[in-house]
Amino acid sequence: MAPGIVLRSIDELNLWEKNYNQGDVDAIARSIERFGFRGALSIGTDDVTMKGNHTLKALRQIKEDGKPLPKGIIAGPVGDWYAACADISDLPYEEQVAYAIADNAIAGMATTDEEALNELLRELVEIRPDLTGDLGAFGVSLPEIVLPDISEFEVGSSQRLRPGGEIDPDGVMKGPTCTCPRCMFEFEVTA
Repeated sequence: MAPGIVLRSIDELNLWEKNYNQGDVDAIARSIERFGFRGALSIGTDDVTMKGNHTLKALRQIKEDGKPLPKGIIAGPVGDWYAACADISDLPYEEQVAYAIADNAIAGMATTDEEALNELLRELVEIRPDLTGDLGAFGVSLPEIVLPDISEFEVGSSQRLRPGGEIDPDGVMKGPTCTCPRCMFEFEVTA
């Protein structure tokens, strides 16, 4: 088979039995449900998934749970779900394994420029504050600077307080936690 991008039924792909990484399948499933399937699996000899085993598991989980077809997945005529796959079967098996190991190692080398990330988050919250909750669900820590100043809250606005919280007659919020009406981020209220 020539290398390239091919479509394969997720039910007919095989997991790589020697995959040594442990992925968060639930988080991957949430990401696919929210943003769609935006990449490609890499498949080697006998349609073994050499890259994307946890993504394949997440796609199968979404399908088994009866959830809607994610964006980026193609529906087949009898209910099959087809995913884009990079065919690496032109490589000898040992090179397929080396590719999978190298891909995992390279992903693990990534570092985060916290300042650049925080700037992106600040920009994002200004444009689409609703997305900050989505990002929080994937373990992204929102910088404190993203949160609006407490003075931006108005008495009678859509602020939501957790049990035990209240707004006193002067409009000062008191209570253990509060939810921002703009970005829905929960934070502790302090005096």
